[in-house]
Amino acid sequence: MYVYGENIPEYKKGDFEWIDDDLAAAINIEDISEREETLIRLLYEYFKYYPDDYFVDEFDRHYNKNNIDVIYKNKNRSGWCYKKP
Repeated sequence: MYVYGENIPEYKKGDFEWIDDDLAAAINIEDISEREETLIRLLYEYFKYYPDDYFVDEFDRHYNKNNIDVIYKNKNRSGWCYKKP
C-alpha cells in the first residue's frame, strides 16, 4: 500500500490520471488478493472520517461511503470488490 498526501510526486501522478489529473491525495493498493476483508474494514473506517471521498478501483468502479456501508453490513460480502457496487 502506498499513501500519497497533498503533494503527489510528479513521477507518480501518471499512475492516477485515469481517476483525476488534478488529484490532491491518493492511496495505491497494488494487490488485494486474499485481503478483501481487510480492505472493506479499512474503507469502512476510513469513510467515517472522510465521508465525501471515494474509492476507485482499477476497473473504474466507484465506491462512496454509502456503498461501503451497505457492503460492510452485508453478512455475505465475500468477493465484494469483484462486483459492481
